[in-house]
Amino acid sequence: MWCILLLLILIIFIYILFAKFSIELDSTQNLFTAKFDSFASINTILTNDLVALEVKFFWWEKTYNLNNLLSGKTGKAKNKKTQNHSINKPIIKLINLIQSFKINKLFITIDTGNMPLNGALYPWFHLLSMKKNRTININFWGENIIIIHLENSLARMLWAYFKS
Repeated sequence: MWCILLLLILIIFIYILFAKFSIELDSTQNLFTAKFDSFASINTILTNDLVALEVKFFWWEKTYNLNNLLSGKTGKAKNKKTQNHSINKPIIKLINLIQSFKINKLFITIDTGNMPLNGALYPWFHLLSMKKNRTININFWGENIIIIHLENSLARMLWAYFKS
């Protein structure tokens, strides 16, 4: 009986370790979604007068109005003790963690509103777009669009963290 229970816990742990989670950001639809496999998700709801989070876990669903939460109490700032450890190691770990994400879709087109700056940035963004084989560009007609779809798993993140 205990062996079956331990085996079941081990299977659940391995599933959680290798389950995919994704982050999707789409500025054309005001969409920001974080999904953990097919059983948990967090969606944003953005309208002119409402900012809310919709949380789903299996069949349970709840919507949190962020306007009410943000207009409530603000916490006092805590005093941080200075620590004498190297800042380079956490930065390297963070960079490796970010690099562990798999980019499924990336489309970025921006306009800074400054014509000379757009002209100076255009060749650099074009080179970046060619090097990364993604659509990253500067436009001159005032359009700002960002569409990103990232995917990762807890196992890949742990591997990237401990590898560095």
